[in-house]
Amino acid sequence: MFSIETAGHFDLEAELRIWVSGQPAPLSRSLGRDAGAQEIVALLAQHAPR
Repeated sequence: MFSIETAGHFDLEAELRIWVSGQPAPLSRSLGRDAGAQEIVALLAQHAPR
């Protein structure tokens, strides 16, 4: 499972969380404006189990 959170539409920073099976807490990373947050989420969604 994964999630991405931004402070607003014009905020270019985001917080990405990825939950990994067997881990008690998600992996969490702050992404800056040039990190490609939308592309990362699209890639994760494309390969997520359905």
